Amino acid sequence: MLPAPNFNSYWFWAGEIPPLMCEAIQRRGIEQGLRTAEVGIGEEQEVDTKTRISEVTFLDELPWLQDIMLGYARRANASANWNFALDTIDGIQFTRYEPGGFYDWHCDASDDEPWVRKLSVVLQLSNPETYKGGEFEFRGGLAPISQQGSILVFPSQLEHRVWEVTSGTRYSLVAWIGGPR
Repeated sequence: MLPAPNFNSYWFWAGEIPPLMCEAIQRRGIEQGLRTAEVGIGEEQEVDTKTRISEVTFLDELPWLQDIMLGYARRANASANWNFALDTIDGIQFTRYEPGGFYDWHCDASDDEPWVRKLSVVLQLSNPETYKGGEFEFRGGLAPISQQGSILVFPSQLEHRVWEVTSGTRYSLVAWIGGPR
């Protein structure tokens, strides 16, 4: 288990990715096909509807998308003075939250020797007028990620959750950026 975080900051860009690109990513994720989301990492993954209800697929095969997510992680890492050694993306997860969908308190950090998840990057794909609920929250307050095309980068050890979607559908993209211990 990783130690408790001693920071509470994140880096944010509002409306950075154009709506047409967000909608193209949504179409790609839906066309690829989704499966019931699991919780846990590696061999420890399981469906747990008390913790998470959503559907996911991975869009790891898109180099241009990897470049976007890694680029924002590097910008945040430098701007926030986190100074993490970053070298790899550990997956790009496309997620669909429909009514009743949520993800309870969790952190994204992994403790897989010798590589560690250090930063999480969230891209808000949905227009906020198309759904209700689904707010992204850190312990201590909501994150300002409702605008379509917004990007949020934060240390993967920060605990966070996605509130229940009450109507419509919320789509998001999450990438985990890591490096050596």
